[in-house]
Amino acid sequence: MVDFTKEIKERAEKMGYEMKGIAQDMESEMRSMRELVKEKAEKLGDEIRNKILR
Repeated sequence: MVDFTKEIKERAEKMGYEMKGIAQDMESEMRSMRELVKEKAEKLGDEIRNKILR
């Protein structure tokens, strides 16, 4: 029974580390997507501003 409990604990810890890694990857992807959207929005804003000023 002790071995079973130990195995469950080890697997839970491993899953926790894997989930932490996945969360960090997702955070990184969200950051890069946010930067991309920001760049596109700024470019579109500049284009609209230029058309209005013409």
